[in-house]
Amino acid sequence: DKYIKLKGRLIKGDLYMKPQTKNKISFLVIELLLFLMALFFVHKIFDQNIPEKRVAVILPESGDKRWDSLIKGMKQSAKMNGLHLIICNTDEIGNAEDEEEVIKEQLHNDVDAFVVCPAPGSETKEMLKRTCDDVPVMLITEDIYSGEKQVESGFPVIQPDHYEMGKELGKQLEKGGKK
Repeated sequence: DKYIKLKGRLIKGDLYMKPQTKNKISFLVIELLLFLMALFFVHKIFDQNIPEKRVAVILPESGDKRWDSLIKGMKQSAKMNGLHLIICNTDEIGNAEDEEEVIKEQLHNDVDAFVVCPAPGSETKEMLKRTCDDVPVMLITEDIYSGEKQVESGFPVIQPDHYEMGKELGKQLEKGGKK
């Protein structure tokens, strides 16, 4: 057996690596780690590159302060749910034709869904069904009623519970308006 004396110790010769071999192995290990890190980061970049669903929000006078808290809450919810929210800048929406124009513009922008405060008028229900037949629509603040029968539109609606609000106001009035 070959023994090599290194720093005062005897080492068996076949266990000892030359400094050049040790450097090559270190280099290969480092290169392998860098390659694995590069693969990881490439995967993360492309994994997060999934396009967000786009939701258009159509409100009359969308810049009005009355919508501030609603828009703020919708933005927070959109961020938590991975949605891209588009708040459409609008003036007063006086009828279904005005609203249809804004909806068609957003359909050309490839939105995936709508949140709409419905325009006044009995034509709004038919316009929404015709224009948004393959895109989900959620109504806010009120439903669309057609005619005098007050038949609901069939669209999902987020609106206040007027009965519960009135009941709570009545309780507050009984107490003398104190909370």
